[in-house]
Amino acid sequence: MINSIYSSSYANFEGVSKNVYKSKNLSSLQKANELFKTAKSSNLNLVKDKSEAVSKLLGYGVDSEGFFTSDFNENTGIPKSFKIHSKEFELFEAREVNLILTADYTSIDWTESFTKAYKAFEELMGNLTQKYTHEQLNNLDFKGAIHNEFFDNAIDFQKRQELYNLPDYDISFGDMKAILRYKDEDGFFDKSALFHAYFKSNYNDFIVGETNIRGKLAGLDKNISEEKIRDLRNFLKENSDFDTNDSKLLAQYQKKELELMNSNLSIEEFKKQWLELNEEMKAKVQNLKPAQTQTDTNSNKQSKETQDIKKTFKPIQAKSSNQTYKDQSLSVLQKLLEDKFDDLNLLKILFENLQEDKKLDIRA
Repeated sequence: MINSIYSSSYANFEGVSKNVYKSKNLSSLQKANELFKTAKSSNLNLVKDKSEAVSKLLGYGVDSEGFFTSDFNENTGIPKSFKIHSKEFELFEAREVNLILTADYTSIDWTESFTKAYKAFEELMGNLTQKYTHEQLNNLDFKGAIHNEFFDNAIDFQKRQELYNLPDYDISFGDMKAILRYKDEDGFFDKSALFHAYFKSNYNDFIVGETNIRGKLAGLDKNISEEKIRDLRNFLKENSDFDTNDSKLLAQYQKKELELMNSNLSIEEFKKQWLELNEEMKAKVQNLKPAQTQTDTNSNKQSKETQDIKKTFKPIQAKSSNQTYKDQSLSVLQKLLEDKFDDLNLLKILFENLQEDKKLDIRA
């Protein structure tokens, strides 16, 4: 009896022990998996070392996925838990510095610009968690610094891109897939997306660089007062009356005009060169006028001569001295009809002869 009780108790104890052991092992395994996932996620969020750069952009290394490497964070003061994609800023540089028709800057100090932007971002947002769902992002208070539709538009673009095979980016609109580059396979957005969206939404507040005349007119140079900007705009309105029908001269003017608008001249020097350009072009137009007048005179003279020739021209009427040939058979027929022969048989005979012989000899 005692042995039976002992045996049963031992079996129960052994079963419980095995379950506890399994439970502990399972719990440890789950924790290990969670730790591994966390470590993996942290490594993905951290920027890669500058030694892993495969290219260079704006003076910094760029990894194989297009993100800036550690030298970028070290120089801008942005923590390495922020991983910034480079494409958006590459396109901004191309549009605002290199493209002659749209450029507002002659150069941009990207280190100073990113440093300035991150300081403002940190003050606005404070401490952030590493990841956010789409819904959580929409519920964050950006205090008007980021449009609430910013992340919704990114999701909508992803859907439209799949339907219509749209490009990832455009020089006019930037990297349209920028925010999606911060989204992981589980659908979470990295906090770096917030900084990217903040910078993109407020470019003009953070870009530090040398503005050209176009940029000054747009009010991007913080060292120029509103009064000076208005004065410059009025100056251009009053001194932009150059016009010509000569396509080559107009092309020369437009080329020099673009060069001046893209220069980093002082406002005073720009005004001086602008007036000189207009005077130079007006003088060239005046020089073209005598030659144009002579061309017009020659054209008018030639036109008058052509009209005179048309007026004096009379068609030549040819008069032949030869007697018109008359077919004898037709003459005889005409004579018979004129004499009012009513005999149908006679007419029938005449026409039959004409048809058979093609010739009627009335004397035969």
